[in-house]
Amino acid sequence: MEKKTRVRENDGVLEFNSSVFAKLHSEGVESKILKADQSNTAIIYNDQYFFKFYRKLENEINPDLEMVRFLSENTSFRHSPKYAGSVEYHDSEGNTMVLGLLQEKVENQGDAWNVTIDSVGRFYERILTRVKKEKLPKLVNQAALKFEDSPEIIQEFIGRGFYERVVRLGQRTAEMHLALASDTATPAFAPEYFTANYQRSLYSSLRKLVKDRFKLLEQSMPRLNQETQALARTVLVMEDQVLECFSQIYQIRIHAMKTRIHGDFHLGQVLFTGKDFIIIDFEGEPGFSFSERRLKKHPLKDVAGMMRSFHYAAFGKILLNENYREKDLEFLEQWGEQWQHYISRFYLGAYLEKMGKEATLSDDEEVLIQTYLIEKAIYELGYELNGRPDWVIIPLRGIYYLMQRYFQSVEERKKK
Repeated sequence: MEKKTRVRENDGVLEFNSSVFAKLHSEGVESKILKADQSNTAIIYNDQYFFKFYRKLENEINPDLEMVRFLSENTSFRHSPKYAGSVEYHDSEGNTMVLGLLQEKVENQGDAWNVTIDSVGRFYERILTRVKKEKLPKLVNQAALKFEDSPEIIQEFIGRGFYERVVRLGQRTAEMHLALASDTATPAFAPEYFTANYQRSLYSSLRKLVKDRFKLLEQSMPRLNQETQALARTVLVMEDQVLECFSQIYQIRIHAMKTRIHGDFHLGQVLFTGKDFIIIDFEGEPGFSFSERRLKKHPLKDVAGMMRSFHYAAFGKILLNENYREKDLEFLEQWGEQWQHYISRFYLGAYLEKMGKEATLSDDEEVLIQTYLIEKAIYELGYELNGRPDWVIIPLRGIYYLMQRYFQSVEERKKK
């Protein structure tokens, strides 16, 4: 890589690119393979550089390399690991296959998932020790909120410290999206307008997702516990209403731009440095081909992914903690709904502010965020049914909660 070797093979060229190893020569280059179970093979050099050998190869550029290099070389965004080299195969037809990516290693204290799980755990401890089984505060039903907009008891139990971290994460998400939309000249990154055809194709894919996942849920009922089955039956009855909600995506003319986005954005894709956040892993949604992952989408799709991740943290903590008493679970779940509701809105508020928007969503954006949130929860349903049946309750709760918000918005529109 240091010598920038080019190997000709089968009418193509295998290229090794990097200029960082020379800096390490005085101390010698040491390497260590990470043993963590990951989708790629990872090697650390001198605790300064992180190299990914990809296990999934396609005759199409890997979006991870493409995005990391673009952010490093074409933008001022500094909250993702810097590009440091690559191993690529270029064939005679101009296609690129990426075998490996070298990046600067980021010193961190773990990912944002662990930070969030710790915080929600402390929230539950405060609830259990200091709250009697009193009436829950009424949810403030605005899309975006500041700390002071939430009930006092919520402010007290979440704490300003974690609120400020959530705000920082919202700001970094917005900065990433602004950077990814900053190049109007390069076809792979230039923003594009929504079209009526795109809106129709979006609805078509959503409809297929609902049919597939709800069918899988029905078939999987015998494997689910009693509580999950009860909620599953409630959600299955909502199928037509979910499709009705999704139909908004083509019934109104949406004035919005598609850009490149992260594509698989959640708390596990963000490192916490102790003070700030670094966004990693731009490979996109694992279930899709590279060409599908490179398609432009609305940035609110990433935002919805992170909001769903907060929901997962709230209820994942309950599933992961065996110390909670059976009689406290329903009580904690009610407060968990409060926690995820407000954390998501703090995050969205900080995001919108950094994007230079009002702390309210336009009608188009309301439809988009609602669509992407429900889509994500339904997608998660398939993931859990196929891999972790014990966790199916979480996306089911998500669908139920989000559909209640949808019914509420329909009622409010009728009153207007």
